[in-house]
Amino acid sequence: MQKIILTIIFLQLFLPVPKLSAGLSGPNKLLYDSVRIALDDFSEIAAERHANLDSLEHLRRYNPVAENRIMLGDRLGRRYLKENADTAIMYWLRAYRDALNVKQDTTAQRLLMQIYASMPLCGVAIEGLEGFQRFKPEEMDPQLRKFYWLNAAELYYNIQLHYPKGDFKTLYLKKTRESLDSLYSYYPSGSPVRDYIKAQQHILSGELNMAVATFVEVMPELRSRPELYDAALETAAAYYRGRPDYRQQYENFVLQRVLMRLNQGRIIPSVFAEAGELLCEEGEQESGIELITMALGVDDGIVCPFRGFDRSRYVNYLYRTQERCRIWIWVAGLSMLTLLVTAVIYIVKCRKRIMVFENENAALKNEVDFGIKERSRMSGIMELLYLSNEQLCELNLYVSRKLKTGQVKDLHADIVDGKYVQQLNTKFFEVFDSLFLEHYPSFVDELNNLLRKDKELTLLPGERMSPEMRIAAFLRIGLTDSTRLSKLMGLSVNTIYTYRNRLKGRAKDRETFETELANMPYKL
Repeated sequence: MQKIILTIIFLQLFLPVPKLSAGLSGPNKLLYDSVRIALDDFSEIAAERHANLDSLEHLRRYNPVAENRIMLGDRLGRRYLKENADTAIMYWLRAYRDALNVKQDTTAQRLLMQIYASMPLCGVAIEGLEGFQRFKPEEMDPQLRKFYWLNAAELYYNIQLHYPKGDFKTLYLKKTRESLDSLYSYYPSGSPVRDYIKAQQHILSGELNMAVATFVEVMPELRSRPELYDAALETAAAYYRGRPDYRQQYENFVLQRVLMRLNQGRIIPSVFAEAGELLCEEGEQESGIELITMALGVDDGIVCPFRGFDRSRYVNYLYRTQERCRIWIWVAGLSMLTLLVTAVIYIVKCRKRIMVFENENAALKNEVDFGIKERSRMSGIMELLYLSNEQLCELNLYVSRKLKTGQVKDLHADIVDGKYVQQLNTKFFEVFDSLFLEHYPSFVDELNNLLRKDKELTLLPGERMSPEMRIAAFLRIGLTDSTRLSKLMGLSVNTIYTYRNRLKGRAKDRETFETELANMPYKL
């Protein structure tokens, strides 16, 4: 019996996996060869792409010209939109603030539209809707009005996806069509974008056959617009999916999508997973499994009930594919005498693997939940670091300007009276208060739970923290040294001691107050 079991394990591990299909042919075989080459080169392409993004971010961060920072922030937002919407919105927000600071109202409005239109991809759409209601397209110049209709169509289309059939879905479908109708007139006859909009209008009207026919006709001209080209391929692939008579057309569109993303150095999970499943079905298990594994290895960055990537489906599919291949090996390598033993071993192994997958899935879920919370905190830290860096650059520029113009006495007076530094401190603590309360929204309530009822603290107007409350916040995050607090807050050590004593005087238990404050749980 031992020899039989060892023979089964040997066959399972070392026999080649048989192909389950006749495979790809004709143009699709050539496409697959290109996909295989792109897979081999993907790590280099991805590294080059990340280096380019890091270079753009460096240029944006340290560029002294606000107009350049706006342009680079907008470009970075567009680069990140399809793979990490949170990051895209962050860059657009920074570009928006810069545009407001330099009075570029038209650019600021355009960026704000893009932010609102992208919000449904991350969750609730109510802020985007309320924001769009404040825009007045009839008062805009034609170019800005074009951006308004473009982002309005995106916003309303994303919202209607969330609703089943009913009044709300009908309403937002109607708004989407109206936005596309208004956008249509901005493109001349013969423009590929005009045909693209026409195809989208067919989709909204339920005429999928007309939409696909229009997309197929205009696809060659859309290659210079990657995102529009990908959307056209996606619609065509979805139309032919599950139709055996049109299998080759379906394969062609799916392989074109994944090839384009591979050549860009970008992993879009839904695209990679679908192509991987297709290749497994066509007998190219190695490439198919590699694509699905790549899809499962990254975060798609789109947290949304109607655009989420169904990871569990492809985890199960990958598992079933590997198991199906092993079954074929067993059937080919075993005789009728070993069939019973093979079945028993297979069942035992399946159970063990299911347990491993369940444990790994539970650990992965905990890791993802922790990562989301940590990413939220790190975002706040990076915002403060970014602000500190900007303030340092601003101070250097101010000092340099004074020195160049020979205003040394004025510079000395400004430094002595501390007004300029105080302005920077005020701005720093505005951002600190906002970020701290955003990431720890229950902090004020938790702090007041440690204080007597008649001594509770409240936020100042504008959601600002008082010096006492700010010291409590620093104590909460572990900054307890009074000397360091003095330097950070621009107050004397005696003043810090005074505020700390006042806090203890308000506490229910003066002796344990700071310990209880330090151990206060995080509630995101």
